[in-house]
Amino acid sequence: MSDQGPVVQRALLVGELTRLRKDNAFTQAQVAQRLEWSQAKLMRIEGGKQSVRRSDLLALLREYGVDEDETERLLLLSRESNRTGWWDRYRGNVSDAFIRVMGFETGAKTIGNMENQVIPGLLQTRDYAEVISGDAIRGTAERSAHVELRMERQTRVLERDPRPLLTFLVDEAAIWRHIGVTRDSEIMPEQLQHLINLTESGQVDLRVIPFTRGSHEGMFEPFFLLGFEGPLPDLLYREKTASGPTPEFGDVTEEYKERFALLYEKALSPEETIRLLRGAISQMRGNGN
Repeated sequence: MSDQGPVVQRALLVGELTRLRKDNAFTQAQVAQRLEWSQAKLMRIEGGKQSVRRSDLLALLREYGVDEDETERLLLLSRESNRTGWWDRYRGNVSDAFIRVMGFETGAKTIGNMENQVIPGLLQTRDYAEVISGDAIRGTAERSAHVELRMERQTRVLERDPRPLLTFLVDEAAIWRHIGVTRDSEIMPEQLQHLINLTESGQVDLRVIPFTRGSHEGMFEPFFLLGFEGPLPDLLYREKTASGPTPEFGDVTEEYKERFALLYEKALSPEETIRLLRGAISQMRGNGN
């Protein structure tokens, strides 16, 4: 079993249990009654809101007629789903919604990200991340935790073996916004050079959507898409609620996959993107502001 992290493993287990119930043509109410559980308990398990104890898992698998080999596989999946994730030490200073993003991201095979105002978090330098966090977050401890989480997140994703397929689309507005200029005029040029280095090394596929393309589908909200090995469906995250990013599956995810593909066609090639980044660096350093 590949190590996709406990959040993805739990999602896979939930999917398996739901499938097994449906394959047996049971409703949640019927299973709950047969096991003398409340229906709410089974709903929480199938909704991924409650971990499933070994005894409860075995009871479900007996009810569904699962054989010995399949039972062992699902027991292993359950054990993996209960492991502590690397992100757990940031709880309390980072929202649960964002931590859940990290959990799914850790197990993703493909990551696609559209950003319209800032450099994608996975590609930010520490100085850039500190400025962004300082502007967005009030508490010192929370700001520090966000920056440290972002740096560790980058290491976990960019140095993973095998590394996921990483595709980033960025509106040109994010390139020209001189983040950090009042603190150090070199913060943004160094950030842009970091993007060039990542692109030239082949670690990421980074493409800028230039101003010359006019209005486009990515101008109005950032989003990212995660794809997985196995039966877990593709996942969409949008920054659309005050409580933080929420995962979305189904038709809306397919809609945003199509949107991402259209934006990809409108973006500059990696070579053209690098030329634009170098021009921006030159202008920022030449102006000295």
